[in-house]
Amino acid sequence: MSSSDEVLEILDDPDADIILCSCDHRKFRVLKLYITKVSPVLREQIQSASTSHAANPTSPLPSVQLSDSGVILSSLLTFILPMLPVLPSTLEHTIVLLSAAQKYQMDSILCGIRAMIALQDPPLIRPETAFKVYSLSRMHGLRQEALQAARTTLTFPFTFEDLEDELESIHVIYLYELWKYYQSVRTHLKSDLEAFRATGMPALTCPPCGRNTRHGARVWLDAYVASITESPSLFDPTEFYACFSRHIIQTRCSCSIPNKAVRAFWTGLSNVVYSCMTKVSLNGLRDCDTR
Repeated sequence: MSSSDEVLEILDDPDADIILCSCDHRKFRVLKLYITKVSPVLREQIQSASTSHAANPTSPLPSVQLSDSGVILSSLLTFILPMLPVLPSTLEHTIVLLSAAQKYQMDSILCGIRAMIALQDPPLIRPETAFKVYSLSRMHGLRQEALQAARTTLTFPFTFEDLEDELESIHVIYLYELWKYYQSVRTHLKSDLEAFRATGMPALTCPPCGRNTRHGARVWLDAYVASITESPSLFDPTEFYACFSRHIIQTRCSCSIPNKAVRAFWTGLSNVVYSCMTKVSLNGLRDCDTR
């Protein structure tokens, strides 16, 4: 028996005591015990349907009409019933699945769905999908996914030329929110990176070459850190090594920085940048609307 056949068999249980009906007329005959344990919202609806059915039994089983599509409801039930969970095949349906679990107050199920999504390769939220995921997450009241997607959009320079391909995948209101988020991150980075450049930047030991800042840091390295304030997308190891290479070419030096020193520098810089993102995530985005 294939996995899809097993799913259909469990979602059409001969021992079922409730029927869940999707908005596109699919019927799922299941045991209500599993549903009522994980969702206080559906528990009330099932209790109401069972009471009405007992008073006026017009069909073999009580039924509950839900607003979810069959695709979403079948996937959601695989996370509730004793079976292998199955995620939807599209990004859009995955976001709607998360929204459904949140709508029905299925906290443990929502955690399980997110855990399974986190194992996906490629990840659900990545530079190519970040703007679309943010827009969909905002539409469906998913704050956690919206914040993750907002952070991922920082890999873009946020110029019209760089965002031109993203304009079709995001509503203008949400694009404006992300622009404000981007500006807020830059504001926090400006003050925090200034402090990092002055007192917290680990030394990258190498043969003396070029000039130092008044704080003792190499000018090229200080300039790289400062550039992240203007464009957070430059916070990337590739950009760091590109800056280092330009320094070597321009000064014709033979710098050789130990890997241990680079790791110490990057760890310190990462702590500052991620701290800024966390502060903005908590305070810089308005709360998602919940449904």
